[in-house]
Amino acid sequence: FRKAAVRLETSFKKERGGKLTITEAGKQYKIPVDILQEYMTLGLAKNTKGMSGDLECEEKDLEILNLLILLHESGFEKDEVKVYVQAVAGGKKTVRKRIRMLNQKREEMLKEIHCKEGQVDRLDYLRYELQKQTIK
Repeated sequence: FRKAAVRLETSFKKERGGKLTITEAGKQYKIPVDILQEYMTLGLAKNTKGMSGDLECEEKDLEILNLLILLHESGFEKDEVKVYVQAVAGGKKTVRKRIRMLNQKREEMLKEIHCKEGQVDRLDYLRYELQKQTIK
């Protein structure tokens, strides 16, 4: 996935009345193919097909695609993304659930970071011990 998600919907402009096909949106905004496929398999693409037979993509679609990118970049797995997106569809009544999910993912990431910090500390200790031997 891209290093930093871009707010895709803020630059949503197209001569044809603000509509792109999903393929054009993918190319224009450099949306990874696997994100586009996930969008389709999750059943999130509900818009009509354009003249080319490809689904038309509106600003709301780009917001959802942006959310998928952000979730994946934040470490969410596909099944977690599906649950989160379903919760988003629940509107305001699922805000607490989504906050819990985000907090849980944050805690998991912090545990990983602390584990990596411990590994770096052990490497630094080994380096220190070796450097002491070369000084003698």
